[in-house]
Amino acid sequence: MKWNIITFFLILILRLNAVGQIESHGTIVVINSSQNEIVFAADGRSAKASSYSDDDCKISAFGNKVVFAASGRRGLWNRSTRSYEWDAYTLARKEFRSFTSKGTPQSVVEQFASSWGIAMKKELEIDIAADQTHALANVEDDHVLALGAFAEFKRDKTFLIVIEKITYEITANGKVIVKAFVDHRITNPESYYIGKGEIIRELDAAQTPRSREWRRDFDMGLGFSSDPIVFEATKLVRLTIDNYPPTRTDSKGKKFSIVGGPIAVARFTPKGVEWVEKGNCPQK
Repeated sequence: MKWNIITFFLILILRLNAVGQIESHGTIVVINSSQNEIVFAADGRSAKASSYSDDDCKISAFGNKVVFAASGRRGLWNRSTRSYEWDAYTLARKEFRSFTSKGTPQSVVEQFASSWGIAMKKELEIDIAADQTHALANVEDDHVLALGAFAEFKRDKTFLIVIEKITYEITANGKVIVKAFVDHRITNPESYYIGKGEIIRELDAAQTPRSREWRRDFDMGLGFSSDPIVFEATKLVRLTIDNYPPTRTDSKGKKFSIVGGPIAVARFTPKGVEWVEKGNCPQK
């Protein structure tokens, strides 16, 4: 216990001295499924406070066992070294290697989601201790710090998708409590999203002139699609990219949106993972 406390404060000091910023992506990830197919579709934009780049990969495949994506706090970016002090996807790779090193459990994602959530919680607690105001700045969606989506096909070819949620609350005495827990389990076909879902909710409600037009276009395309599961996930991400408002300003005074870039689409079946659209993701 003493060693853990010492380690915590050493990391805390390093982060206090680092010139870093909390990375919070304007991610949109759509997960769509049928009985024998799970599709992940995601945008490719990495948005900072006053700049962005369209070179991000937000979908990770762990062999043919698990597909993972995350939204919210990406990690702590060190502007001096131009690298992450930590990030959600590196933590996912580390946790996956750790718990599968002694064999693969029958249900991978249950343990994977839990271990990733714990790892994220620890890193976020350190960042909050180092600079609470900075670490919690611009957190939206009811104190949600991050979401992770984990999908697998089991040995009997049924599937499980687990959504891990990391949130925080501030107690009456000002202490920040970070929590990690399973928010949703999907075992039957449905469409689900994590990240910036305002456009998707507007489409579903169909109460505005543009959303009714979106719905007509969406339904027509769905009817002609050879793979409706892929079409729906991809279309929802494209609709978000095309219509999400520009809410940030770059150093030249130009407005930009926090979602954008090329779309990556991964199709996951009991046979493995296929990249329908590569985006910025490696096809392996």
